[in-house]
Amino acid sequence: MKKTKSMPTPQPATISGEQLAGLCNLTKRRLYQLAEEQKIPPAENGNFPMLTTIRRLFEFYQRDGETLQREKMLKTTAERKLREHELAKIQGKYLPKEDVVRAAAGIGLKIRAVLTRKLCHDFPISVEQAAPQELKALARTTVHDIGQSAAADALEHLKCELLAIK
Repeated sequence: MKKTKSMPTPQPATISGEQLAGLCNLTKRRLYQLAEEQKIPPAENGNFPMLTTIRRLFEFYQRDGETLQREKMLKTTAERKLREHELAKIQGKYLPKEDVVRAAAGIGLKIRAVLTRKLCHDFPISVEQAAPQELKALARTTVHDIGQSAAADALEHLKCELLAIK
């Protein structure tokens, strides 16, 4: 009998983790994470199957690239806002919470005084002489006018109080 030499089966091309990381601008650790997430095939002895891995990396970037870009943009925006907030705090652009609470507490008294003055002096209502429909219309108009006036006065009062704190 004649012995036949068996031809070794060709092995698919592989690429080392270091080489792949360099090509993809990723760390080896990130490559292994992608393999754990089953985004790319796992490495054997530190080598990845080249064609399958590269194809799956392209698929990953095409599919998830837009989402990653959006997340990076959101992260950058949040970091910028945080830095702006910290800078404003350092520069003294924010008032202490206790001072604002104290000033806001005084607003309730101011609103009550304004509402009482408006009801008693600026908007007298004579209930005995008004018909029900007229009374409703007058009450609606009066409440609206008083609310706008009280809100304007209260905001002005709060602004003056807070400016005095600075």
